[in-house]
Parts: sequence; C-alpha cells; structure tokens
Amino acid sequence: MRVFLYKGDITKLDVEAVINAANGVGPMGGGVAYAIKQVGGSDIEEEAIRICEESGPFAPGQVYVTSGGRKWKYVIHAVTMTYPAEPADYATTSQALINALQKAAELGLPSVAVPALGMGIGGLKPAPLADVFASAFKQLKEMPLDVYVAAFDDVFLGELAHALD
Repeated sequence: MRVFLYKGDITKLDVEAVINAANGVGPMGGGVAYAIKQVGGSDIEEEAIRICEESGPFAPGQVYVTSGGRKWKYVIHAVTMTYPAEPADYATTSQALINALQKAAELGLPSVAVPALGMGIGGLKPAPLADVFASAFKQLKEMPLDVYVAAFDDVFLGELAHALD
C-alpha cells in the first residue's frame, strides 16, 4: 500500500473510488457526503438509501458499496454512525476504514480516496484519529492499493504524516 496525503477537496482527486463517511441508513447529508453527492450525482444517495432499506441498517464498522455516479467507479460507504449526526468512536471508525480498504482491494481498484472518517459531525479528534489511520495502514501494508487521504485539517494531516514515519 502506498499512502499519499492531500490537503483539499476529496472530490478533486483522480481515483477509481472514494470512501464516504457514512451512516447506516443511507441519506448523504453534509460534509464529505454532501460533496460526493454534488460531484457524483444524486443517484449515489438514492442507491445508498435503497441498499440500506433492503439490507440495513448497517452498523458502525460495516461498509456497503454504490455506483460512483458521474465521477467514480464506486463509492464505498464506511459506516461510522448508524443514524445521521450521531457521534463516532475510534474503534468502529478503525474497523470501517479497514473494511473499506479491504473492499477496495476486493473490487480490484488501484486507487481510492478517503476522508478523515468520523472527524466532522462524528466529533473525533485529529491526533487520535491519525493514529487510527496509521495503524490501519500498517496492518494492510501489503495490499496493492494507492490510498489518498484527503482532508482540510492541518493537524490531522501533520499527525498522520508523523505517525506514518
């Protein structure tokens, strides 16, 4: 696995799939989910809701996959909370990240972009979240995948860079 850090909008990256910080019932509200929906199209959210109605709700730590609309092959929805606007926790966010990256590899994707899962509405703090990300990347280091971590938060990106050294 190769990890690249990117300060900015996750939707600007040229990757085959993007990981969404998702809830387990499907609606794509604010933050990263809103940006993904705006760029990829509302079909992504409609599909997410349908999948969650048929197979969910999904618990924190689980993932589900939708089409990527007009921008990506797929959106991998990493569930960090069951219902919109609930707080996230580090353990299930770690599991969601690991499951999302494993799903990207199962789909045969060469590259994926991931936001700072759980840090927005989920309320997770940058430094401990960076440790969660670094630990997940180290566990999956042999995976043939380029991972682009996209965030606007300098503290998170700096802590993650330090943790990966």
